Amino acid sequence: MNLDLLANELLLDLFEYQSGVHLLRTFHNLNSRFDNLLIVHFQTHDLDFRSLSTYTFDIICEQHLPLIADRIITLRLPNNDDTPQEIELFLADDFALRTFLHLRSPSLDRIYSIETMNKVTRQCCHLPYLIHLKFMSCSLNCNRAIRLDTFNQIWSLPKLTRCHLDIKIYKRFVIPTVHRRRSL
Repeated sequence: MNLDLLANELLLDLFEYQSGVHLLRTFHNLNSRFDNLLIVHFQTHDLDFRSLSTYTFDIICEQHLPLIADRIITLRLPNNDDTPQEIELFLADDFALRTFLHLRSPSLDRIYSIETMNKVTRQCCHLPYLIHLKFMSCSLNCNRAIRLDTFNQIWSLPKLTRCHLDIKIYKRFVIPTVHRRRSL
């Protein structure tokens, strides 16, 4: 069967049964019709980076995201066994969150650094359509002032209506830098 003979609506229905990553790897740059259908698809569907190899992640970021970054509305980025440090790599790449102009709902899994979380929240300030933010299975080890600053950044996002925070916060002992003099 030749897919070029199918109507656009039928192809979009078929796209529903495949992951966004698989669609990009299969149909991107096949022809302009499929590129346009991918753009339409990602205006209503998510791009999920879970369970990708580092190789596939790099290919998606380098070759496919330029076509659709400004059309994606939902994005899921994990740090998992298959792609450790994926979020950090993604944020360091040219495709930082702020390039996803229509992003409404980013979901980030397993952030273990307050610096990474701060980088995410700073970039979220540049997303005019952001309404839902998820931090899943995160663990932070930082002081209260830094946590407060991070959470204040989240709460000040102008259109945010839902926020899911699944964050374990570990306190650590802080050694004072001020020394007290003893009087004899």
